[in-house]
Amino acid sequence: MPRTAVLVVVCLALLGACDRGEDSDARQTASPTAPTPATATSGAPTPAETPGSATPTSDGTRPPPPARTPSPTPTRSPGSRSVSGVFTDPRPAVSTPTRPLPTVPASPFQPHDGLTVTLYDVAAQRETSYGKGGAVSFSPDGKYLAWTAGDATERERMRELTVLDLATRQTRTLGPARTTRWLDSRTLLVHLPDLSNDMETVDVETGQRAPVDPNNRPGDAPLPAVAAGYRLESLGWTSEYPFWRSLFRVTDRAGRLAPMEFEAHSAVLADDGVLFLATSPATITPPPAGQGPHLESGASNIFSVDIETGVATFVATAEASAPNWPLRASSRYIAWTDRFCDLSDASDDRLNVFDRRSGKLTAFEGADWIAGITPRGELALGQFGARSLLDIETEQYTFVMPGKAADSPGGSDVTWSSDYRYAARGFSGGHGGLCG
Repeated sequence: MPRTAVLVVVCLALLGACDRGEDSDARQTASPTAPTPATATSGAPTPAETPGSATPTSDGTRPPPPARTPSPTPTRSPGSRSVSGVFTDPRPAVSTPTRPLPTVPASPFQPHDGLTVTLYDVAAQRETSYGKGGAVSFSPDGKYLAWTAGDATERERMRELTVLDLATRQTRTLGPARTTRWLDSRTLLVHLPDLSNDMETVDVETGQRAPVDPNNRPGDAPLPAVAAGYRLESLGWTSEYPFWRSLFRVTDRAGRLAPMEFEAHSAVLADDGVLFLATSPATITPPPAGQGPHLESGASNIFSVDIETGVATFVATAEASAPNWPLRASSRYIAWTDRFCDLSDASDDRLNVFDRRSGKLTAFEGADWIAGITPRGELALGQFGARSLLDIETEQYTFVMPGKAADSPGGSDVTWSSDYRYAARGFSGGHGGLCG
């Protein structure tokens, strides 16, 4: 199915007021040497994107941010366990007829204006607005929604950190903030709203703040996945372009088992405590003539791993793309999109869903980014926050996010609670795409 490559939109650095191309093929291209994170939470600038010191130099300009020291390549820890039974030679593809994804129906909600913080209740099919704001994000446990209240297009104006308790629907203001990022389920990391690089932590239950040492700031890595007593985290790249391989660690939170470390292209922890990994392709298929070097793909084997024993069991051979490739798993399903970043006519746009109970593989045409699999058995589909939820068994959409209003000045990123009960959006700036 033909697709069109989309160039990265260059955003106004201070306003952040450009869209990432929601209505086009948003598999945009970023730098081929710097992969874009597979998920985005708030759409607000990350610490790496924030201007440097707030103190002007003698000529009235601001100095550049300090140079970053490259992170060392991670290596396995002494005494860690390994995964056995993994191989990279592809198995013959299973012949599975494909059918189109169901047509997405119109959303029952109003188009979003790109400025207002809006909460969507999936079960009640209800939207609630909380005024202008941005940097919207849910706490990891799904208890709170945080944002910076105020006109987010005017970055030098004072803005207030606001936290909503989703159970009581009570809101509290907790002082100035420009961006938000959760460090755990009750602690936020915020930038102060004066274009400085100053940061503080905020305890959302007590409101207590503490300054962050600029020489010892938390990294930008996503929070580790936690399920069924296990913790999965990425320790960093061990091989970058074009093979994209990371070192992962699984920890038994009860301390019964030694940590397990392994290299893989992707890894995901299902809610029943089963680990799934996808191998880095042993060989890379060159991109079609005229396509950029970021569009390579290759055969990747997906395995389930018993964390207790470290033994891997083959599931399927997929076509992975670099660097971002959607692999998701739940206690019922595994889902992935073949060659997601391949924009050529040769790509078959295939979205695969494997039923762990029956062993049945279902394939859909017209693939999209798989943001997740909900506890209710729905595919969460859409880039930079799911735009729709599709019930896998009935193949009916249970939720459809509205598009942007025609005069919307902001981006269109969406953030979800971990249980996919709520979605939220506010003002978000522009950024590159998933295919870097």
